[in-house]
This record gives sequence, structure tokens and C-alpha cells, in this order.
Amino acid sequence: MNTNFRVLAFALFTFAPIVAVAADTMDKTTLTLRSADEPNAAKKQWEQGAGIAFNSVDGKETWQTDAVLKIIASSLKQSDLIEVPSIKHNLSGGVFLHKMSGGDTPSNDRGVSLGADWHVIPGGSAAGGVVSYDIGVNGSMGKTLKFVTDASGQSKFDVDTKRLTAIGSMYYQPQDSSMYFRFAGGAYMDHASASAKKGVNGRESGLLASVQFSVYPFGMSAAENKLGPWVVAPLFTLKAQRQRDLSASGEREKAGYTLYSAVMSFPFTIAGVDPGYVPSFDIKRSVGADLLTGRTRSGQTSVLFTLKY
Repeated sequence: MNTNFRVLAFALFTFAPIVAVAADTMDKTTLTLRSADEPNAAKKQWEQGAGIAFNSVDGKETWQTDAVLKIIASSLKQSDLIEVPSIKHNLSGGVFLHKMSGGDTPSNDRGVSLGADWHVIPGGSAAGGVVSYDIGVNGSMGKTLKFVTDASGQSKFDVDTKRLTAIGSMYYQPQDSSMYFRFAGGAYMDHASASAKKGVNGRESGLLASVQFSVYPFGMSAAENKLGPWVVAPLFTLKAQRQRDLSASGEREKAGYTLYSAVMSFPFTIAGVDPGYVPSFDIKRSVGADLLTGRTRSGQTSVLFTLKY
């Protein structure tokens, strides 16, 4: 755990000052640190920080690290006409790590990624709520931990992996509301090779979808969540995700992956200041599997310290 934390902290505090120079220009280069590789527009509320978690996985204690560190070059197309949509185009490159040590189903999924995405704020009247759209294409390659059970028992070993995703999503926040929704759908491809045993090499391709509901129980404004010099705005999130293979090749078979999660977050900021770094303590319960992060089917209860930038 300490090694993972030092790596994340070193990367964050080394690169952040470098990219801050261009922060006031129309074309920006920025650094982001998150736990998931989602389309990245300006400070999306649903983006979860990179985190180190103490987990109970099916009743066994373990540690988990989730981080995606990306440098993003952005170009914003904006018009003075209210009817014309605002479009932000991002090109990104980075590294990712999803690792869980200990337990019966450890994970170690890591590599590099390249991506492009578009964040669109529709033109026209804002009456009725806040709406925005994201379209993203992301490719990655690296290593992931796989399991095979045969006559000699269960084996675990690293394999080479390549992935490609194309995802569209919509963010909706009702007018004057402290809750919001995110709906997403798209397609994926996951390819594994160089396996030490049979049953792993090959490709799975299919469709994915997710729905998320989040709410600030005490409101979203700083005045409603002030605690001395700090603003602590609790955020409760429910999310359901489904991945379903449409085809499989090589030694792999079609499968489905469902993941449910509930998170209570306590992010900390200083009133009236944009800190850049946002730490949070989270309590999370999740059940299921995720092909694209190398998570095998399990139930996890986590206490997390997260940090995003």
C-alpha cells in the first residue's frame, strides 16, 4: 500500500506544476488524476478520485489501488450565440493501475492509454435543467492478471492485454436540484495474448451500459456544507453497470459482467478557494465484475482515501 501511495503522490506533485502554466488559455494542456478512465471535461462531478482503499472482499481483508493519470490537450469551440453548442475536444495519453493485493481474487491491471473525446453543451435555453453530452474513444495496452483452474488446481499469471472502447454519455441535473444522473452506453473489445495456459487467449467484444444517480443530501452550495474554514459536501452515489459480449474468439467464450456499487463520499475543499487537489474519504459497497478493469466477480466493502486533480 505504501509503495502505491508514494508512486501516485510523486506523479501528481511532479507533473501538476508543469501543466498549470497553460491553464488560462483557450487551448489547454492539463493533468488529471482519477480512478476511472472516463471522458474528461471540466470538473465533472461524477469523476471519482484516484484512491487507496482498505477492503473487505468476500470477508477477507485486502488493499486496493485505482488510478488513471492522464495529460489532456483540450481545444474549446465556443460561440457568443446562445443557440450554438459549446464543444470541447480532448486528446489524452496516460497510464492506469487497478490493483488489489490479497484475498482469493487479487487483481493487477496496468498499462498505457490513448484517447479522444468530445464534451458538448447544447445551445438554446438552459431552462429545465443542466444537460451535457460526452463521446469518447479510448485504446489501451498493458498487462492484466488472469486465473485458470485445471487438473493441477488454480493458477494466476500475467497476460498481455489490448482494449478499445467507444462510449457516449449524458449528464442531467434537474433545475435548482442537488441531484444529478448520468447515462452511458457503448461498445468494447478486450483482447488477451501470451497466456501461460489455455483458456485465456483470444478476444471478447460486446456492448456496455451504465446508469448513475448521485445526490448531495445537504445541498451543493458551500454555505450549506461549511465546517469552519472547510467545505465538506457529502455525496451519495448509486451506480449499475452491465457489459455483455456479442462475440468471442480464440479460447474465450461469451460472457456477461454486472457491477453494482453504492458510495458515500466526504470531499474536502477550502471555502472560496479552487484547491486543484480534492481529497475525500469514501465508504463503498460493490458487488460484481468488470472486464475492463480486470475485476473478477466479488463483493467488496471499502473504506477509501481518494485524491483527484
